[in-house]
Amino acid sequence: MTRTQTTARTLSHWCSAAAVMCLLLTSSPTSAFGGVIYQYREVDTNILLATLEIASPPASSTSGWSTVDGADLLSLYLNENVFEPGLGNILIGSDVYAVITSLTGKTLDSGLVVITFPTIPGDPMIDRQFILDLSEDPVFSAFGFTHTYSDGSVVVGHGFFYGEFVVPEPGTLSLFALGLAGVLRQRTRAKL
Repeated sequence: MTRTQTTARTLSHWCSAAAVMCLLLTSSPTSAFGGVIYQYREVDTNILLATLEIASPPASSTSGWSTVDGADLLSLYLNENVFEPGLGNILIGSDVYAVITSLTGKTLDSGLVVITFPTIPGDPMIDRQFILDLSEDPVFSAFGFTHTYSDGSVVVGHGFFYGEFVVPEPGTLSLFALGLAGVLRQRTRAKL
């Protein structure tokens, strides 16, 4: 066996191992960090507006649960095309107030999340908050930003969306990972 064939075979094994890992990581709505991931998708357009990860326990994708502890929220990412760009995980370094209920584990049914961002020295904005209101109607949610300035002025921005936080379908991600592994393996074989 030539050196090129040995390298190709090793690469093929690594691609197969990576495909199996992707399949295992994406086959469950529970993340590698022990949380349940919920995606907020707008009704009709199916646009992903936000991704929220909640610690497990208390969260479960298979049974009802609730929490009143903001520390149970692990991450919240917002779609940068809809909200302020470059926010990343808006929970890092922020104070979080949360009251969330899920009746089945598959959706977030009601609750309120208020995130207060840390004050930035020298910034005229003395209080910045992000508010997520999950009304009793699971297809309506309100997102809002409140900015309070040192001169006492307040700017409120809000958006109302029709959608719901649901556990993403793992089959789609698994099929994507498997297809990617197949393409990589085929490219490796084609080079031989």
